Amino acid sequence: MMNESERLTRDKAVLREREDSMRLLIESLQEYAIFLLDANGRVATWNAGAQRLKGYRADEIIGKHFSCFYPEEDRADGKPAKTLQAALVNAQTQDEGWRVRKDGQRFWARVTTSRVLDPDGRLLGFSKVIRDRTERRKMELALQEKNIELRKTLEARDLFLANMSHELRTPLNGIIGFAEFLADEKPGPLSPKQKEYLEDILHSGKHLLHVINDVLDLAKVEAGKMELAAEAFSIAKAVDDVYAALELTAQKKQLQISIRLDPDFDEVTLDRNRFKQVLYNLFSNAVKFTDEGGSVEVVTTKIGSDRFRLVVADTGIGIKPEDLKRLFRQFEQINPGQRRGQGTGLGLALTRRIVELQSGAIDVESEFGKGTKFTIVLPIVLPPFDSDHQS
Repeated sequence: MMNESERLTRDKAVLREREDSMRLLIESLQEYAIFLLDANGRVATWNAGAQRLKGYRADEIIGKHFSCFYPEEDRADGKPAKTLQAALVNAQTQDEGWRVRKDGQRFWARVTTSRVLDPDGRLLGFSKVIRDRTERRKMELALQEKNIELRKTLEARDLFLANMSHELRTPLNGIIGFAEFLADEKPGPLSPKQKEYLEDILHSGKHLLHVINDVLDLAKVEAGKMELAAEAFSIAKAVDDVYAALELTAQKKQLQISIRLDPDFDEVTLDRNRFKQVLYNLFSNAVKFTDEGGSVEVVTTKIGSDRFRLVVADTGIGIKPEDLKRLFRQFEQINPGQRRGQGTGLGLALTRRIVELQSGAIDVESEFGKGTKFTIVLPIVLPPFDSDHQS
């Protein structure tokens, strides 16, 4: 049986063996620079990773002060001494920053500095564990530069939108206003040809204004700049206003227009202008893509206590199944051979975004050659607007 002295000798041998194994492991590590400093900050040990990372051989660096690893500006600022003081007070400290190799090349390092105490609590020195993070730092700096560029681009876009909103709409509204003034024969009577020409000007001007509004509004949504103004209004009045703008076209095509509104409710609290914009986009598409003698139907239905459904259905040319998935994509237009009177490809994309901004949903059903039905579900009262969730 082993006596106390033999047991102590064995334990010391096991401990030395473990320490030797640990030292060999640390000295062989290539990915990390691991070394010890004495209490005054001079290099006491040096592993293979430290030689690879910093470029010094052990016989070149042991005994030298570790401040030689810092750039000149950090040494002037006293950063080496501050690092040791922080480790002494807090037991361990971590930081990232530029360090210098033997050849003067800088690299970005992640450094962990720990104090080393003897069993009585006296300071023996410090341990250093360093990893090269230069490539990651380069990527971070490149990303910061890209973010700055993106921010400048977004600021320029917002300024452009603000300017274009004024510069495009103001003169066009003037053209439309004067054309209406002349068409109403307020300055004097017009010949049939003059009236026809003025109606063409009005139609083209209003169409162009609608396109401009769609482009600018969609850009606002994408930029997170579209604001909603909730107000109480009558659905029946909104439908009447939209139909009045399309009535002449519907009559010329001899379309049967059916408007059936839920008698149990009429007042909603939404953005009235945006609601009318959505309704106009759907209603005008239905009129545009329905042949002469066809029909268009607008129906509202209350759902429970807090939502309602709006349906715009037509007996028009319909949409092929493979084209339905592209219908709400901006700037996408389905085959002109299938859909006539092609526009910008923005109307339905904008419609969906406006509906979603008002906490609603839109769906479409269609059978090619037989007609299309759009269904929108909206809240009766617009919930609080969260600008962080616009896009």
